[in-house]
Amino acid sequence: MERLFERELNGAREALEKQPLRNHHYHFLKYQLALEQHSQVAQQRRSGTLHLQPVLDELTRYYLADLLRHACNVAALPAASAESVELPLLPAALAHLETSTDPTPALAIYLHAYQALLQGEEGETHYRRLKHLLLQHWAAFPPEEARALCLLAINYCIRRLNRGERPFIKEAFELFRLAIERNVLLENDRLSPFTYNNILMLALALKEFDWAFRFLQDYRPYLPENERENFYHYNLAVYHFRRSEYARAMRLLQGVKLRDKHYNLNARRILLRIYFELGEFEALHSLLGSFSTYIRRQQDLGYHGEMYLNLIRFTRKLLRYDPQNERQRAKIRRELENTPAVAEREWLLKQLDEKV
Repeated sequence: MERLFERELNGAREALEKQPLRNHHYHFLKYQLALEQHSQVAQQRRSGTLHLQPVLDELTRYYLADLLRHACNVAALPAASAESVELPLLPAALAHLETSTDPTPALAIYLHAYQALLQGEEGETHYRRLKHLLLQHWAAFPPEEARALCLLAINYCIRRLNRGERPFIKEAFELFRLAIERNVLLENDRLSPFTYNNILMLALALKEFDWAFRFLQDYRPYLPENERENFYHYNLAVYHFRRSEYARAMRLLQGVKLRDKHYNLNARRILLRIYFELGEFEALHSLLGSFSTYIRRQQDLGYHGEMYLNLIRFTRKLLRYDPQNERQRAKIRRELENTPAVAEREWLLKQLDEKV
């Protein structure tokens, strides 16, 4: 019986080591095998080596890796929507890992992800290490977990972008492109409209126009079926708008019906700029009225509503003022520069200067 047990145990260990995954579940399986050996030895012997240390080592690795994985998910939540989650053993786990020389990929990668998200700007060294380890150990994680790790790194980049740090445009874009190349971008064969739009905006910011157009076409079928055409045409309109192909963008936007408030606001913002740039002032006056009415009917726009109402207000000022009246122009400029929340501030200032 003992020889049969050892043969089966060795076979299970060999099979586990041959497969490529080295995530937290791998350490859980190693723990279970070590526990089986310990239990068998404890039953057969009254003294001698009980092989208890491998049990404790793998249990520790499994627990720490899984704890850090969940800690990263909590740290990645937006501050406004973060749950009140307590992780009482996390400080002790972090203190242990700071002095540990354990090279386990599942520990190192989640540790750097957590520290990067926690420290923000000061955590850039951890972000760089996370990115390096992700590329080095990609095959050690199943596709859904590799995708989650990639999104943690992207989350860090987006936070830096939200602080105005433009070098992270390229960082986020490269991570999304990595997810595409490694076939882990999709979740259940679907792509959210939010991610579809985010990837497009990053590509356009880098002037990767050819890549952006191919991406829109290639991933169109993976958008949710009930809103696929609307979101595809909306994003295609954004693409043409950013290439100054205003007539194409205008035709597309006039045909989309977006239920999402923020995409709806953005579509109207783009149309406002197009009508102004093309001198379609009758259409512009009509849009300004309907745009204002739409915003005032929404109850939860907050800061965004204020930004767009100020865009409408200053656009109307530009339409009314006399370009030859330098005093009036200077007054509008001061007001525009000193108003805290204004969508398209730089564009409005540019129009003010060009109208002279």
